[in-house]
Amino acid sequence: MENDEIEPNPPLKLPKLRNGLTFSFSDYDPDGKPQWLIHDAGRNKFFVIGWMEYEILIRWTLEEPQKIIDAILSETTLHVEMADIKHIAQFLIHNYLVQQSGYQIYKHAKSQKLFKDENILHWLVTYYLFFKIPLWHPNKFLSHTKQIGNLMFNKYVGYLMLALAFVAVYQIGLQWEEFTHTFSTIFTWTGLFFYFIAFSVCKFFHELGHAYMCKRYGIPVPTFGVAFLVFWPVLFTDTTLSWVLNSKQRMRIALAGIWMETYVTILAALVWCNTADTTIRSIAYVVITINWISSLLINVSPFMRFDGYYVLADFLKIPNLQARAFALTKWQIRRWLFDWPDPPPEHFSRRTHTILVIYSIATWLYRLVLYIGIAVLVYHFFIKILGIILFIVELFYFIFSPILTELIVWIKSRDRFSLNKRTIVTLIVFSMLLVISFLPIKTTVRLPATMSYSHQFLIAPAEGVMTSNLPKPGIRVKANQPIVTIVSADLDYTLKQIQMEYKKTLSELRRATIDPKYSSQQSALLSNITKQSSENHRYLELKNRLTLTVPFNGVVADIQPDLYMGAIVKKDEWIGDVVDPSVTVVEAFVTQADISKVKIGLIGHFYRGDLSEDGIKVKVKSIENLNANQLSCAYSSGIKGEGGEEAAVETPCYHSSEFGGSIATYQAPDGSLVPVDSVYRILLTTMVPVKLQHIERGSVFLRINSNSYVYRLFYAIKKILVEESGF
Repeated sequence: MENDEIEPNPPLKLPKLRNGLTFSFSDYDPDGKPQWLIHDAGRNKFFVIGWMEYEILIRWTLEEPQKIIDAILSETTLHVEMADIKHIAQFLIHNYLVQQSGYQIYKHAKSQKLFKDENILHWLVTYYLFFKIPLWHPNKFLSHTKQIGNLMFNKYVGYLMLALAFVAVYQIGLQWEEFTHTFSTIFTWTGLFFYFIAFSVCKFFHELGHAYMCKRYGIPVPTFGVAFLVFWPVLFTDTTLSWVLNSKQRMRIALAGIWMETYVTILAALVWCNTADTTIRSIAYVVITINWISSLLINVSPFMRFDGYYVLADFLKIPNLQARAFALTKWQIRRWLFDWPDPPPEHFSRRTHTILVIYSIATWLYRLVLYIGIAVLVYHFFIKILGIILFIVELFYFIFSPILTELIVWIKSRDRFSLNKRTIVTLIVFSMLLVISFLPIKTTVRLPATMSYSHQFLIAPAEGVMTSNLPKPGIRVKANQPIVTIVSADLDYTLKQIQMEYKKTLSELRRATIDPKYSSQQSALLSNITKQSSENHRYLELKNRLTLTVPFNGVVADIQPDLYMGAIVKKDEWIGDVVDPSVTVVEAFVTQADISKVKIGLIGHFYRGDLSEDGIKVKVKSIENLNANQLSCAYSSGIKGEGGEEAAVETPCYHSSEFGGSIATYQAPDGSLVPVDSVYRILLTTMVPVKLQHIERGSVFLRINSNSYVYRLFYAIKKILVEESGF
C-alpha cells in the first residue's frame, strides 16, 4: 500500500468569521490613518479597526496566515507579520466574531470569568452608580413623524429661533427685576411641582432631538428609556447604530438634544414675557433658568458619559475615549513614578497624549466630588443611614479600590523595577508622606478665649419690683451679702396658690385615710401632693434667688443707671456686675479632637484680640469633662479667691459667632446658643498680675502633642458613623 505524502508542518487554519458581520469605512484617526467599523448585527455592537486590521480581515477567507501575509505584501504598502495575524485572531475570538462550537464558546467565556457568581451586595455596589431600564421602542413613531424632525433641524428654522432668542432676551431685560425676584418662589412645594413637570417635558424633547437627528441620517432608534445615576432618573436614547456615520454626523446627533432643549427654552422665555397666567409663567420660568442651565452643566460636561463625552470623543476621533484615556494615564503615572519600562498601551501625538492624561485626571476628580456630593445631599435632606452607606461605598469605589488595584500591579511587577532616579525620588517622597501621616507632631493650637476678673453678673431671675437701694460702683461687698432685693407679686401669688392647693389636698388625704368611702382616691391624692410639694420647693427657691448675692468678696463694678428702688425689672434683665480683682480668670474653648491633649498645669499664652501686644503667661487650672452643649452666661470657675470661696466667671456668649466670636453656633428654641461642633470649656489662671478695665476677648495658644493625620481621618469617620448617624 502506497503511503500518502504528509507535510511536516501543515499550514495553520484560521477560524471562519461569523455570518452577519459587515465592514464599512468609518473615519480618519487623529494621525490621518483610515478607520473601519465591524458591525455585529446580531448583538448590535460595533468595533473600530485600523487599516492593517481591515486589510487582514478582508482576506480572512484565504484561511491560511501565510497566504494573507503574502497577499498584503504584494497588494499594499503595509508590512504584516505572523504576530499581527495572531493578534487579530485573538481579538476575533475574544469578542465572539468567529464561528465556534458551543463548547468552545463556553470554555472561552469561562476563561473570561463571565459565569462568575455575584451576591446581591456586590451587584448593588457595582450597579447602583449607573443602570438603565428600556421603556419604549420608538422607531415606528419616529419614522411616521420624521418630517417634524427635519423641520426642527432646518437651517431656516434655526435662523428664526435665533431671532426669537434676541427678542426674548430683550423682553426679559425690560422685566429684569421681576425675573430675578421670581427665583425665590421656586423653593416652595408648588414650585417644586412645576419644576418636576418642566424637567420631565424638557428631557423628553431633549431625547427626541437625539432620535430625530438619527432618523435624519437614516439611523434606526431601537430603544428609549430611563437611566439611574446614583438613583437619580435621567432619560436616554439608544443611538448605538450611529457608529456607521462619520464623526461630524455623530457630533450633530450628540448635540441635537441640547439643540432641541434650547428651542424649548427660547419659546418658554417668550411665553414668560407675554403671558399673565401665574401657573404657565412659573413653568416657563423653571424651563428658562434651572432646567436649561442644569442641562448645559450636565450634558455638556465630558466627564460623564453624556452628550459632552461623545462630542469630545468624536472631536478627538478616539472611540472608547474613557477606557483608552484611563489606561494611558495609569501608564503615565507609572512612568512618572518609576520610569516604567513597558511601552504605552497606545501611541498618540504629544498633544493628544497630554489632552488624554489631563482629561482622565479631571474625570476622576469630577466623579469623586459629584458622587460624594450626592451622598452628602442624601444624608442631609433624605435618609441619613443611606447617605452614610453611599459615602462609604464611594470612598471605597473611587479612592481605596483604585489605589489598592494599582498597588497590586506595582507589587506583581516589582521584579521589573530598576533603582533609577525616579524610583528613588518616589520612595523618598512616599516614605516622607507615610511618616507625616502616622507621626504625631507637636503643634500649637489657638483657642477662642476671654480674660476677666472673676466676676458675676447680677441678673433678675423673674419679673418684679426693686425694693432696695442699688449700690454704687466701687462699693465692696462680702460673699453671700444681699446686694439687690426684688419682690415679684406674680411669684408670691403663684406660691400662695400652690400652698393653698397643697393644704387642701393634704386635708382630702386625711379624710381618705379615715373614711373608706374616699379610700380609692388615696393614690391620686398622694401623687398630687408630691407634685405640689415639688412645685412649692421650686418657687420658694426662685423667691430666694430674688435676693441677689455673689459667692465671693468683691467690688461692684457696674450698675444699670436707669434702675432705682421701686423700678420694675424684667426677667433676665441685667442689673449690675460684681468683680473679684484678686482672681484673674481666662476662659477658653477647645475642640473635641484636641481636648484629650490638654492637661491641667499646661502652660500657654493669652493674646488680646488683635495679637498686637505681648502674650500673658497662663496655666490650665480646670477642664470640664462634658462638652459645652450651650454657651451659657454663667459658670462656676472652680478657682478659689482670697477668702477661700469659689470664684465665679461669666462671659455672656462672647465666643459665639452671633456676637462676633469664633465658635459657630445656632440659636435653640429656648434662646440658648448651641455650638455647631462639640467644644469643651477650660479655665486658666494668669501667672503674672494683670490689670483689667473690662472683659477682654482674645486667644490662648497652647503647645500640645497633635494626633496624626491618619488618626484624624479615622476620628472623622467615627464621628460620622457613631455621632452623626444617631445610632
